[in-house]
Amino acid sequence: MTITTLSDHIDAFTRHTRSINSSASQISNKSLHSSLFTRAVLNTHLGDLIRDIDPSELGLFTLTGPQNQQNYEKDTQQQHEIKRTEFTGATPLRRNPHRRDEKQSIEPEVYARAALKYVEQYQPIRPMPRAYDQIVSILNRLNDVRQKIDAFNSDLNKQPQENIPKEPLSSKAQIEQEEQRIRELQQRIAELNKKKDAAQKRRTASLKPSTLLEKKLPPTSPQEDNFWNTPIGPSRTLRFTESDNLMDEQVNLGDISTASFGSPTVRLADLAGLQGPIFQSTVAATATREDTPTLTEVNSEPGTSESFPETSESQDKASEPVEAPSPKRRETPLKASGPKKIRVNIELERIITKIISTMGNILLPEHRNTQGSPPVADIVAHLQQLASQSPQPDSPSTSAASTVSTDITGRPSVQDILTAHLFTTLISATPNHSMALSKVKENVQLKIKSCGPLAAGQTNTRILYGCVAKRLLKIDRGGGEQIVRFDI
Repeated sequence: MTITTLSDHIDAFTRHTRSINSSASQISNKSLHSSLFTRAVLNTHLGDLIRDIDPSELGLFTLTGPQNQQNYEKDTQQQHEIKRTEFTGATPLRRNPHRRDEKQSIEPEVYARAALKYVEQYQPIRPMPRAYDQIVSILNRLNDVRQKIDAFNSDLNKQPQENIPKEPLSSKAQIEQEEQRIRELQQRIAELNKKKDAAQKRRTASLKPSTLLEKKLPPTSPQEDNFWNTPIGPSRTLRFTESDNLMDEQVNLGDISTASFGSPTVRLADLAGLQGPIFQSTVAATATREDTPTLTEVNSEPGTSESFPETSESQDKASEPVEAPSPKRRETPLKASGPKKIRVNIELERIITKIISTMGNILLPEHRNTQGSPPVADIVAHLQQLASQSPQPDSPSTSAASTVSTDITGRPSVQDILTAHLFTTLISATPNHSMALSKVKENVQLKIKSCGPLAAGQTNTRILYGCVAKRLLKIDRGGGEQIVRFDI
């Protein structure tokens, strides 16, 4: 569109607006203020309405030059310089007559050619070179495949036909073939019958009851026979006099030197092989307790001797000297397998720091008042030593004294031993100080069984989830298997 044609269009548009304005003013009621809308539409500057054409809009129209230049005022016929582009769709393909039973099968070339026709038709509006290349490559591949199929069919036709029908055999030859086939089948049936009989014989032989050998019990010793044949003695009735009234007795809870029949005798020889500050303090306390003599008054009243007939025998047995262990046994102790050496790294230091900050007052009482953090190797050694211990029964004197003060002997509880065993198991586990949940429960359960009746009431889940509640351990369930690891 040239500048002259643009100015002509503007003049024509101005004339039309003026004629519309004059006709509207004659028809409309002047009393009503209806000229605001017409003024807003007709008096708007044309520069605000002109904009650039989008590429998509440009493809919808084509500009055609006028054949003869004429004046628009004298011209009564409208000259079209902008012509709308006409798009003709793809010609529908002629379908071959077919029956309804047959499946419709359209060749792939039909779809490819239709797509190519649409792409070429819309090329001036929006060029699509990538789609055009893909369609052309598909058509080339289809041509190659068609050529290969034709080559294979020609090769197949050139090959000699193997399935040529042979001449029919005579009736005598057919009879001989059938007889040979019958003999082969009879031999096959005889072989299968033999296998069946052998299998049934083996089955009947396996179903017969086998003679079981009676297990003879080993002969018992006379001491065992005497133990099981000892009759139960009658129950003794305790008789108390006025002087032995329990209500009048004054008990000093701070005095722990009182001996009791329920407290076991501690031998220093058995505890000499143990190491560590906890056992040394325990041994020292028991040694001082045994060295201090205790004076007991013996009541010589006849009533007491009748009510306790077996006291003299128990005193005689207690007064008998206990044989001390031989020096050979002390000099050559059994070499137990030492704790496994654990490599100290940053992760282990973080684990030990978390244990000290959470359960240091329980598992590490000797490091309670020390300044600074103890070495990691010492803490690991102490946990291994604590895990290797076995709980000891509390004496009545110690249990009575524990109501007023803390545990004087410093012996660890069953829960402390099991917790230390759990920590040492995870610390020595590889990789990354972690272990499967089933193995952890199994190890803790074995330790509970080794503790004996003193660990009654303790379960592996109680020890494990107690540490989980204190945020010392965590259970990862993301990898398909439950893994127990330290929560650091």
